[in-house]
Amino acid sequence: MRLRLFLLPILLAALASAQTAGFTTTQSMQNETRATAALLEKLHISKKDMGSVDMNSVVKTYCENLDGAKMYFTAEEVDEFINRYGKTLDLYLQRGNLTPAFEIYALFKKKVNERTVSNLAALDLPIDLTQPVLSPVDRKKAEWPANQEAPTPSGRAASASTCFRNSSAKIAPEPPRPRRIRPSRRSPRKDQGIRRPPEEALRQDPHLP
Repeated sequence: MRLRLFLLPILLAALASAQTAGFTTTQSMQNETRATAALLEKLHISKKDMGSVDMNSVVKTYCENLDGAKMYFTAEEVDEFINRYGKTLDLYLQRGNLTPAFEIYALFKKKVNERTVSNLAALDLPIDLTQPVLSPVDRKKAEWPANQEAPTPSGRAASASTCFRNSSAKIAPEPPRPRRIRPSRRSPRKDQGIRRPPEEALRQDPHLP
């Protein structure tokens, strides 16, 4: 497994620890991050130092883990994070400094809060199911909007999509058609279906005198 994939738990674990203490690197978090980075360099099968890891990919993957549906960040913002931290993220981790992870998450949280407010307001408005829905059901393979001016998947479109799926689910499916039974192609036995009188059957019994 690539070394860069082991760096993501460091950044994600930092967020879990910083939810109540604020977005600052504590002494405990600093020690844990430095120790983890050193262990990865020495014990990982690739035996690579942190400077040789593709940190641009680490930053992008971290953004994808936060915004898997590509609904909050823009491609312009992700590129800005890569340009800002891609060349120095290894030094941040070796020193136990989690500022890059906190700054990226702070922007993500801000966007989520803003989108939540607008989505709650949109729920009070009528939804027109006749309009095309701009938000597909699965956006894992979608691209981030280019910038703030580009159209983004709105909560209103997602709500319309959900209502459409729910209304479609209430339509009863057609009953299954009866299965047609085809006649067997096997030829019947010669004596099949032929009724013989009891006297003839007795005469053919070899056990009788």
